[in-house]
Amino acid sequence: GSSGALCAALWDRYGIHKPAGRMEPDDLTGMIRILSALESPIHGKSSGFDPLVAWLGQPVRLIPGGIPEPVPAGSGGMASRGSAILLVDTGRPGSTGPLVGNFLQQFFPGGSVTSEGEQFRRLADQAISRFLSVEGSRFSEVLSQLSGFQLEKLSPMIPKNFLPLWREGLRTGLFTFKLCGSGGGGYLLCFTGDPAATQDFFREAPGGPYGCLPVTPFTR
Repeated sequence: GSSGALCAALWDRYGIHKPAGRMEPDDLTGMIRILSALESPIHGKSSGFDPLVAWLGQPVRLIPGGIPEPVPAGSGGMASRGSAILLVDTGRPGSTGPLVGNFLQQFFPGGSVTSEGEQFRRLADQAISRFLSVEGSRFSEVLSQLSGFQLEKLSPMIPKNFLPLWREGLRTGLFTFKLCGSGGGGYLLCFTGDPAATQDFFREAPGGPYGCLPVTPFTR
């Protein structure tokens, strides 16, 4: 997100006692706390993950114990070559602060995780695990379940003009949407096994054309 990149740049320029060389778990835990404090005034509450990812220049995941761990480049993939992650511009800006507040109220009221929150967490954990282990078809299955869950439980977070397109992706299997922190920019992550056909779809979609840019291929 843009706010994460801004906070990472501020810390990189003005931060003191920045870790150098290989970062130990304690270093990363301290970093994420600092970056969370920097970004929280922008969103109301921040995990610190976005700025940490921007500062490190690579993905990060939580390992048991809640410790952030960088994910080596090229560790994830899908079985089919040519699959890709796309960033789709819905053309509808959002308001991150209220959306985050609604999310926490729905899944984490009073600091306790709801049953729906646990279901969401399990689906997300399974998708991450299967992506990292390069379980292509099984990753796609869980991703579809996660996408369907977001469509059902988090539809207010999805721009209204994209609700039918979200359903179309699940129906046809051409692409699968996932919500992402878009900093109010109205972007969605789109996973597909056929990037060219998916980009054609969004160029011709009702209400379009919509911008659709590759983020990274699954297989490297």
